[in-house]
Amino acid sequence: MGRSIPSISNRLDAKLDELQHFAKTLRGKDKEAFDEIVKDIRDHRTEIDAMNEPDLTGAINFMALVNLKREINEQKRPKAGLSSP
Repeated sequence: MGRSIPSISNRLDAKLDELQHFAKTLRGKDKEAFDEIVKDIRDHRTEIDAMNEPDLTGAINFMALVNLKREINEQKRPKAGLSSP
């Protein structure tokens, strides 16, 4: 019998597990930020799978950038009920 190719989901989990060694060196707010990034990446597993990247590092980085840009855009939007000067 031949070997099966690991799914993107399994490869993504393995890659994020590798990064946990780095996470152990972080402190306080840096660790919290890292955990949030990992959660966002896990939440966007389908989009990463759709990228069909052979190297998951690039897909992970791109997804993290998309999330950061979305958060920046949300901060730029005027808040409801607040008047602008």
